Amino acid sequence: MFCASSTVRSNRPSRVLVRSVASLRRSTVALLAVVVSAAALSGCASARRADALELRHARDIERCTPRPIFPETIDEIAEPPLTARQLEALRLVPSEVRHVARAARLEADVAELVALRLEHLRDGVEPTVAEVLVRQRIQDRLRIVGIELTSTRFEVDCVGDQIEALLDRIHGHESRREWRQTIGSIAVGALAGIAAGVWELADRDSRAPAWIGVGGGTASAVLGVVAILPDGTRVLIEHDRNLLAPIATGDNSARVYGTFVWRLLDGVDELGREPRRLQILHRWSAFLDELVGRGPGRREAESALYGTGGAYDAELLELREGLFDILENEVDALNRELERLSRYLGRLDSALAVELGLVPAP
Repeated sequence: MFCASSTVRSNRPSRVLVRSVASLRRSTVALLAVVVSAAALSGCASARRADALELRHARDIERCTPRPIFPETIDEIAEPPLTARQLEALRLVPSEVRHVARAARLEADVAELVALRLEHLRDGVEPTVAEVLVRQRIQDRLRIVGIELTSTRFEVDCVGDQIEALLDRIHGHESRREWRQTIGSIAVGALAGIAAGVWELADRDSRAPAWIGVGGGTASAVLGVVAILPDGTRVLIEHDRNLLAPIATGDNSARVYGTFVWRLLDGVDELGREPRRLQILHRWSAFLDELVGRGPGRREAESALYGTGGAYDAELLELREGLFDILENEVDALNRELERLSRYLGRLDSALAVELGLVPAP
């Protein structure tokens, strides 16, 4: 009797241990499934949040578009024909200065000012009211075209900054996704190892630990591979006002660029050199050749870059940012051309005195 009761009492702890181990195995397997599911769902949820964020940010690009400042553009200002006296005076004006003056519809006024200053230097004629009025017209026009150029420079720089910020958000989302997937891969691998070990301790004859190890290793490998692969986040951007399109097509009928800026971009100077627009287009083409090539993807990229918009991934956004960097440099060069005209008018008497041989050249 004593021995039987002793056997019963000794079996109770073992049954409790077996039930505990079985419960632990079920809990471990369930926890492993929860971790894998949570990792997958968190990746999908983060992608949806990122898409909404990027789309909202893409709409902010529209804020870069400047509103019209003047109801009248210089394209609507009629420039009078040049007289023989003015044509004679223009021969003393450098070709690059004439090119800028023509783009600003100032060629006749600059020619008249040069003719008046020549009369002063050669014949000693005192300045008249006519000269004051000519100088005033030139200064007023320079202010108008200066604001137009500044507005273009602001828009190019603003859109470039928006693209850079959009890229930063996409790269940040990509980094966070990689971090989560990497942590998930480590956690799944560790949990699978613990589950297999516990199961094997409870039942050494079972094949379940091997299957847990295979499943956990596979899940960990999948999460690791997913972490290093790009998730392909794409942003839909519509170009209601695309600064790249007129450069690519040569058509500025939509007035994307102001008249003065477009004349500088698409006009031929006195030396017959290639328009700056074509120079920009050659640089863009070389840039795309290097990064995209001339395969089937080239046409799709150009359609999005130069068209009305499309779905942009990080790579295509980086291409657009590179094209805007080139355009920004060229717009800065236009500003230097306008400064050249202003400097010439500021030292006009000195320049004419050298041309007339009144003073030696510096």
